[in-house]
Amino acid sequence: MNNCNTEKANEKILEERFPCVDFTFEGRTPVNPDTLPSPRFIKIHLPYSLLPQTIKDKKCKIVYVSRNPKDNLVSYYFSFPYGPYWKHNLSYWDVREEANILFIKYEDMKKDPNASIRKIAEYLGKELTEDQVDLIAEATSFKKMKTNPNTNYDWLPENDVPETHKFMRK
Repeated sequence: MNNCNTEKANEKILEERFPCVDFTFEGRTPVNPDTLPSPRFIKIHLPYSLLPQTIKDKKCKIVYVSRNPKDNLVSYYFSFPYGPYWKHNLSYWDVREEANILFIKYEDMKKDPNASIRKIAEYLGKELTEDQVDLIAEATSFKKMKTNPNTNYDWLPENDVPETHKFMRK
């Protein structure tokens, strides 16, 4: 949505560009989606049943990324749990046919990032050239994001931890 301007995207940390509404970080003001400029992008870890009713009523576009249960379990160990895995996934799986829901799998994104980028762009009504798709794929690769302090949460004081407990480990 930045017209592939990765320099502009990196002017702010991820939480300022793509804030999470269901938890806040020390020193950060809680996010009020109504005060964000349009188009707004927010992260939320809630199951569909717990989404604010206004999100459902307004038919806000939702990109739900499902992860392999084993990967999720590892994340629970190193990060924090967000409720019962199967119930959470099924809550979005059950509404996946609705026009405002894009249900994708992390493993598919990893296997073919360019196809996933095209799918998400189409869903969001954004036309991209193949060069732009390649640029996004490179900028959002795990290798690139792991070394980018604006996306890997190294700016958080509690992230001064051993490599084994980093947000983006492997």
